[in-house]
Formats: sequence, C-alpha cells, structure tokens
Amino acid sequence: MTHASATKRPVPPLAGTLPPECQRDLTALRRVVRAALEDASPLDPVSPADFRHVLVTGATGFVGRFLVRDLLAHESELTVHCVVRAESAERGFERLRANMEHAETWDDAFTSRIHVYAGDVSQARFGLSHADFDRLCREIDAVHHLAANPNLVASYRSLRQVNALGVREVLRLCLSVRLKHLFHVSTMGVFPEYVHSFAGEYRDCYIGDHAQPDLGRMKRVMPLGLLGYSWSKLVAEQAVLFAHQAGLPVAVFRFGQTTMASTGYAQSDTPPQLVFAAAVEVGMIPQGFTMRATDDPADTLTRMCTDISMNVNRRFTIYSCCNNAPSYRAMQLAEFGLNYPEVPYTVFKRACQAHGDASPMARSWPLFDHFAPYWFRGSETVQT
Repeated sequence: MTHASATKRPVPPLAGTLPPECQRDLTALRRVVRAALEDASPLDPVSPADFRHVLVTGATGFVGRFLVRDLLAHESELTVHCVVRAESAERGFERLRANMEHAETWDDAFTSRIHVYAGDVSQARFGLSHADFDRLCREIDAVHHLAANPNLVASYRSLRQVNALGVREVLRLCLSVRLKHLFHVSTMGVFPEYVHSFAGEYRDCYIGDHAQPDLGRMKRVMPLGLLGYSWSKLVAEQAVLFAHQAGLPVAVFRFGQTTMASTGYAQSDTPPQLVFAAAVEVGMIPQGFTMRATDDPADTLTRMCTDISMNVNRRFTIYSCCNNAPSYRAMQLAEFGLNYPEVPYTVFKRACQAHGDASPMARSWPLFDHFAPYWFRGSETVQT
C-alpha cells in the first residue's frame, strides 16, 4: 500500500498521557486500524476530482444539514449517502429532508442524489446488513464524519460510545476494499485555552497550526466526569490521526463555537443562547456577559470543508476552522433593545433557579459554574 495522503505538514504527537479510560479506547481504535490493514491491502484512493459517492454521518445535525447542501451544490454528479437514526430508510430520508427544510437548505432536485440508510454509527457496520455495509465499502470515495453527541455537560463515559468509539466503523469502512478520504469534524474545544475564552491565565495563549492540546492542562481544568465532550472528541481525533500515519488520506476540521448560520438560523440550546433566554426570563444579566461576535457561521464552515475536501492539492492534515484574529467585539444586550441591569453571577443564578426546571439553564448549572470566572467577566477584561 502506498502512502496516499496529499498532505505535507507533519502533526506532532500528543505530549503526556491520556486518562486511563481514554487511553483504553484509543488503544482499541488503533487495534481496529492495524487489523484492517493486516487482513487486506486496500487499493489506493481516488482523486478528489473523481469523487462520485460520499458518505456523511451526522447529516441531520445542525452542521450536517448545511454540509449535505454544499456537497450536492458543489458537484452535480455527486451522490451523498447518509446514515440516519430512523426506523427505516424512508423515515430517515423524511427526517433529513425535514431538518434541511427547517434550515432552508433543501432543494427538491437533491432527492435523486441522496441515499439514506437507517442506522447508527455506534453499532457494528452502522447497524446495517452485511450487504449494505459491503456496498458502501465498494462504492464510497470519501467520508465526512460529523456524527456526535454534542452534550457539553456529560461525562466521558456517557459520551464515549458515540463520540469516541463511533469512529470505529468509519475507520473500518475507510480501510476496506479501497482507501477512502476521511474528513473528520472535531472541535477547538480540545484546547482548554479556547474553551476558557482565552481569559484569565489563558489571555496570552496561542494555538498554532497543527497544534496538539496540552494533556496536563486538560486534566487540571477539564474533569472527565463533567467535560467529557472534549475528551471524547480528542480520542476520536487521535484515532483518525493514527490511521493517517498508516496511509489513510485524512483531514481533521477543528470547529470553533458554531451556534448559527449566516442566514440567522440558529441553535437554541448552546451556552450563549441559554443565557440570553434566561436573561429575558428574569430581567437581568450576569456581569460581563456579552453576545461575543466570534461565532463562526455553520454555512461558512461547511463551504470551507467542501472546498478543502475537493481540493486535489490539499496540503494540511489539521484545519483550525475559526478566526485566528477575532475582533472580540462585545455585543451588549442593550443593542437588542434589552436594557437589563447587570448583577453578579450568583444573583443571576438564584433568580433563574427560582423558576425551577422551567429555567433555560436548569440542566446546565455545572457547566456555567465551572466556567463562570472566564465566561462572565467585567467589560474591562474583554479584549479589543
């Protein structure tokens, strides 16, 4: 097997040791890669210029519904295959179409170019029959792996099956019959400095090209039992990079905060939106809270990913898909006509908790309590 990657820049290894749970899962995923290559010698991948069949996982998600649109719009001869959790392929297709219509990304012309499989990425062969999985192994040219549980307030143990081990069957598919290009969506949230908004002791930190997170720092400030999302994404990312070292053509897209699209279409359950909704409910805002103008629109990111994935001269392995010089302009709620008094975080929290489970933030207090010193700070500390 030849080394199929078109990338030039090496990725440094992780420094330090992963927590035991994470290391066990990463070791198991590496075993999958080794076994796949020992059992057979897959053919070389096709050129991105010749992509005709692309698999997308997580197609019904917030970002996925934009990516499916962009892939189909980019190449008129492309067929997009999607694994969707549903009782049948027909219901899976209806779910995908409904979600795309909701985001205003649907076009009836897409109907004949989308092939939906009812399945689950966390199951063996995606829960598909041997015949269907073998067909994907033969037909697919590239995989865009987006499927993940985005719960930011969950333990690693509760997320590992989908977020970490969910890449297992993706790797098996990509290493079977013929190598497939793997475009793996990860997160800038593997970096503590990013998650902490480059505030406090992280103010002068910088994340360079092809950087790897500091495991010691992650262990200190990102507990496995609370912030498992970042750890689960890191394990999957490292498994993909291991496959890349073995010859798989790979690009890892690390997305930053993505809560909206350029059209105004937005998620309603991300931290900024939860605080915004709670502020409207209680008529006050926590000191230092701003609607920061650093959110990266989902459709901008998916256009970038589409263009990079189709580029025959792709040079890099890891793409940090966020603004490397954000303005950090702080949009105050007053700009939306909401002139609420600013109060200490503890006062705001008590007011919200008076609404019980009806509060938009009711299930997220562990997350906000953990990050409050960094996310809610006086306006004088906001970088300009």
